[in-house]
Amino acid sequence: MKRINFAFGVHLHQPLGNFDHVFEFALEKSYRPFMETLWRFERVKTAVHVTGTLWEWIEAHHPEFFDLMRKLQDRGQIEVLGGGFYEPILSVIPEWDRKAQIALMNRRIKKMFGKKPKGMWTAERVWEPQLASIIARGGIEYVVLDDYHFKAAGLLSSELFGYFVTEDAGERLAVFPISERLRYLIPFAKPQEPIDYLREMASDDGERLLVMIDDCEKFGVWPGTHKWVFKEKWLEKFLKLLSEADFINFVTPSEFKNSSKPSGRVYLPTCSYHEMGEWSLPTESALVYESLLAQLKEDDSLERYKPFVRGGFWRGFLAKYPESNYMHKRMCSVSKMVHGAKVPASVRKLAATNVMRAQCNCAYWHGIFGGLYFPHLRFAIYRELIEAESLIQSSLLGKKKWVSLSQDDIDADGVDEVLIGNPNLGCVLSRTGGAMVELDCRRSKTNLLDSLSRHKEAYHAHLRASDDEADTDEHASIHDRQFTTSERMMKRLNYDWHRKWSFVDHFLAAGTKLADVRDAKYRDLGDFVKARFDLKTSESGSVASAEFARCGHLYFDEGRRSLELKKRFSVEAAGSSVCCDYEIRNADGESIEAVFGVEFSIACYGDKEHCSFSRGDDVWEPLADTASLERVSAVRLADPYRGYTVKLEWDGEAGVFRFPLETVSQSEKGFDLIKQATTVVVLWPLNLAGGASLKRSVLLDLSPL
Repeated sequence: MKRINFAFGVHLHQPLGNFDHVFEFALEKSYRPFMETLWRFERVKTAVHVTGTLWEWIEAHHPEFFDLMRKLQDRGQIEVLGGGFYEPILSVIPEWDRKAQIALMNRRIKKMFGKKPKGMWTAERVWEPQLASIIARGGIEYVVLDDYHFKAAGLLSSELFGYFVTEDAGERLAVFPISERLRYLIPFAKPQEPIDYLREMASDDGERLLVMIDDCEKFGVWPGTHKWVFKEKWLEKFLKLLSEADFINFVTPSEFKNSSKPSGRVYLPTCSYHEMGEWSLPTESALVYESLLAQLKEDDSLERYKPFVRGGFWRGFLAKYPESNYMHKRMCSVSKMVHGAKVPASVRKLAATNVMRAQCNCAYWHGIFGGLYFPHLRFAIYRELIEAESLIQSSLLGKKKWVSLSQDDIDADGVDEVLIGNPNLGCVLSRTGGAMVELDCRRSKTNLLDSLSRHKEAYHAHLRASDDEADTDEHASIHDRQFTTSERMMKRLNYDWHRKWSFVDHFLAAGTKLADVRDAKYRDLGDFVKARFDLKTSESGSVASAEFARCGHLYFDEGRRSLELKKRFSVEAAGSSVCCDYEIRNADGESIEAVFGVEFSIACYGDKEHCSFSRGDDVWEPLADTASLERVSAVRLADPYRGYTVKLEWDGEAGVFRFPLETVSQSEKGFDLIKQATTVVVLWPLNLAGGASLKRSVLLDLSPL
């Protein structure tokens, strides 16, 4: 009788910053019923990987879940896999953190389950060749990756029935291919179909191995799957059929590795699963790539050529989304600060843990899953980074009043940013537009400027509005589901031509409407927003300041006018405010008539009752979510969810536009309209004769709730 070895497994993960009710939902709808169902089928063996963010939540809220896992392990039914504890993309974090992430997971598994892991899960199956030596030096013997990686290296499907050996700098590592065919059958086909496929792949010598390890969330969390997998008993039927199949030998990857020789040597290219290659491409290239895949599918040649048509790779997200790149480089910068600071070991350990939490990959990229588009995930990253930075600063500087000023190329674009901080706040200023790119309220551990610009996405080209549900198979994989959207969402498909920072300076034509500014369909008369400014800095011990200056132009139908713009930011040692003093000079002989606008995009999610404006005399009125006002002297935005209030006030009356910054993104549930920030534009009329100047001051004040 023909036989086959089968290694089954699941990966359990929730992102850093996800809501408690989502963790609870996943546990009750997927993780717990999966393990309880598995308990009833003693013959079936399963590899299990639990990420650190979920691990810590389970320990705090449902430690009995680990009791069940231990019982399964003691019965010889599960093998616990290691990994980077907080689910980082190992190849893009500093070397000392790679070691620490793997070592932390090893220790936690040893303490919880009594044995050190031999294998590991790599986040999003992202592979780069140097990981072989990094992982091997962490004491790990093997990893599991998609068979797509192996096919991309030139191996044939007929060769992928076991494990291979790879190496980097002489450090060896075993690599197991996960069957794509089984990943797509389980749990989306009828329970008998994966059994039939295993039977078809069985051999006379019984030495072949097929591996299927994938997200546990597809068993109950993904849309429609709880009904299919548990209420309609797909998993129970599948495990029963597996248990009754006498041609299947159930093994864990470690068991197979210990009893079988490798199939050969392989050097895997840089890649992840196929969809990741598409998602990581720049938008226009992604559309071309999509067209190519469609053509290959039409020619019935996609499966043949698919391994060699890989698209981009994970690091492409850092080029595609400046917000992702900035957050990633801030993480690297804070990690370097933590590991280089002369502080007590106890402080360093706490701060290093904050940094490792901030390396959870989910908020740095975007595909079908929201990731980068979800503000609560980005908020969690910055919360950990700000906490780590504050721990180090408090240890070094104590409780004394201080102000710091430095320059560093945070986003690795070749141009230094300016960093100003004190015990209450920290801000980062860019020479591009002289804008503020980060503003941290240290006490609420919040980056107030953590917003996301409206990016054009490849899937936007396929959006259509409909009041009806798309005709989609309820049992389809999330990769195959199709959705429509609303007319309102279609109207929000607008794209920003500049980063949504703060203290962004615009010169508008008189009569420019709020809707035009909101939808990025206005004309900016100036050439300042994306231009590089000259920089001067000073620091006296009690005040730090940075002055940005540029001589640019305004462009009118009748010709251009020369204009000088200076803006000086200052922060006091004991303050909780940033003051920006503006001077605008008409450097032309002709008069200039326009509207000067200063734009702020604040990560504020307060409701109408939490946001207000004043016309003076400290009388505050509610500020509507979308509003165009005249003769305003101050605006106050409060966010009870993140715990801060920011007040913007200025000299002289001004007009104000306020509107939500909203993005349209895809997710496993369809399309989401997500509020990324509250945008406020402060507007002054600009009427300058030749050589004349206008001066204005804007004070941004922070306070925790």
